[in-house]
Amino acid sequence: MINTTFVLKFSKESLLEKLVHDILTLKEAQNACILAHNYQPGDIQDIADFVGDSLELSNIVTHLPNPTIVFCGVSFMAETAKILSPEKTILLPEPTALCDLAESIHKEDLQQLKKQYPHASVVCYVNSSIETKALSDYCCTSANALKIVESIPADTIIFIPDQGLGSWIQEKSHKEIILYPGSCPIHFLLDPHEISRTWEHYPKAALITHPEANKAVRDMSTYVGGTGGMIQYAGETSFDTYLVATDIGMIHRLSKEYPTKRFILAAEKIECKDMKSISLQKIHYSLLHNYSPIEVDPSVAIAAKRAIQNMMDIQQK
Repeated sequence: MINTTFVLKFSKESLLEKLVHDILTLKEAQNACILAHNYQPGDIQDIADFVGDSLELSNIVTHLPNPTIVFCGVSFMAETAKILSPEKTILLPEPTALCDLAESIHKEDLQQLKKQYPHASVVCYVNSSIETKALSDYCCTSANALKIVESIPADTIIFIPDQGLGSWIQEKSHKEIILYPGSCPIHFLLDPHEISRTWEHYPKAALITHPEANKAVRDMSTYVGGTGGMIQYAGETSFDTYLVATDIGMIHRLSKEYPTKRFILAAEKIECKDMKSISLQKIHYSLLHNYSPIEVDPSVAIAAKRAIQNMMDIQQK
């Protein structure tokens, strides 16, 4: 009697292997490069040439010889790569992969804030649209936000759009920080009680949390930092188990980096649906048909790049 379960499993594995082979063949033929954000599904991280956070990947693009980049992330990330490397073709395999945080503010909102606080400098989290960046004075990342804020001559800072990261900076800075009520739902809506219940099962674990989380979750954490900081912290500390309070994609990345350590999602359903909207099939289609290239308004891109460059100038000091 034929074991249909085995046959189906074998067939699926064979199809997957063929799909991966076809993607890699297309990539080589087109001299393309595949980038994957830390929150991408594990199978996409595994075939990517580079895995990292959004600005890290965009910076990598500027040094790559490849004319075509498949950016597996969300729209603002692919836009940033295009801003920094306008001569390259940046493909976003799923054009509807947006970001709730980036979409939480519009240029009219920022224009109103600037009128309300005319002497303030605008610091824009890199998780934002090209239009928002273009109206800002500086960009920042979760890793360098405090340094950027503290290095700016202005005493009043409009921090957009993330109130989670902004409030974290507000706690550490002596400056007046004007917050905008934008947020990343998967981080800002984390339930500290649910995390506490998870922690009860792993009492000796460290809790590592993204600064986009709400204050209650940040305050209970062993470490607060961006995805790059989490990777570094897990490598430099000696905990056997880490509770990870960010997107489930980080579990895959951390487990590959440190296979002898254990990484547990701190709560159920910490998952960005837009990040998971990209698939191997969509990557294949994008490469095959040059599908969904990122286009930006050159004048808006120049203004956005200025804000990014202002950040980089401070970062390099």
